[in-house]
Amino acid sequence: FPNKPTPIADIDFFNGGVDIACADEIDLRGDLNLNGLANEIADAVLYTNYFIQGPPVFIINMQGQIAASDVNNDGRVLTVGDLVYLIRILTGDAVPFEKLSPFASEATVRVAGDVVSVDAGVDIGAALFVFKGEGEVSLLAENMEMVSDVVDGETRALVWSRTTESIEAGLNDVLQVNGDISLTEVEASDYYGNMVTANVVTKVVPKAYRLGQNYPNPFNPTTEVAFDLPTSANWTLDVYNIAGQLVKSFSDYSDAGTVKVNVDASGWASGIYFYRLQANDFVSTKKMVLMK
Repeated sequence: FPNKPTPIADIDFFNGGVDIACADEIDLRGDLNLNGLANEIADAVLYTNYFIQGPPVFIINMQGQIAASDVNNDGRVLTVGDLVYLIRILTGDAVPFEKLSPFASEATVRVAGDVVSVDAGVDIGAALFVFKGEGEVSLLAENMEMVSDVVDGETRALVWSRTTESIEAGLNDVLQVNGDISLTEVEASDYYGNMVTANVVTKVVPKAYRLGQNYPNPFNPTTEVAFDLPTSANWTLDVYNIAGQLVKSFSDYSDAGTVKVNVDASGWASGIYFYRLQANDFVSTKKMVLMK
């Protein structure tokens, strides 16, 4: 043929062969570190780091590592459902499984004062909470673990378990927050790795009286005590030393909601103190520690 271009050699092959793999033959699910071994503890650690630090943790091949993150095969990458299913595989509680149904259940996430609670109809295997602003987060959920950090002006907290523990179905307090931060995003998964639709409600009237644990605790010299009032009430908050002597008393009338009281112990001796709330017929007492 006239004017036919001359081929240019790009690759020279010596011995061996070429194996062409079809797309449906490629399955790297669970091999987030791309070392050829799927569903290792190293993959779980890397996945956990992602939820706090974001995509920059994928330094080998970001696109390939993200593609490998759909452990539960529900068609969604980089979800806490995948992390939960990966943990179940590691503990021998599950095997790489058929495709799951995304968002099969719903949960309501309530923010009342400094407490974040989850009300779900299924056991929650893991949840990622993203807050706007820089603050401190402490774990309230029993038998669970938490990793948190402040990244790019956001406070991110992942509540999960490296074993087979979960947050039981129903209403449970999960986190206590401190600082000027607001909850903007929640991602949750049930125990089986199915994603759960999380609906955030930030302005709610408490359903019951509740006296919270002071924060910080131990403290020096100031701490904050928060409590919930389901109805308007006159209340009294008394602080006693270990000998039972009254050292400070607060009282007021408040509408239904969450009330916060700042306690300044500058003139007190180090030691154990007790604070007692009385509001209408509700009475509750908790312990706090002043450590100077």
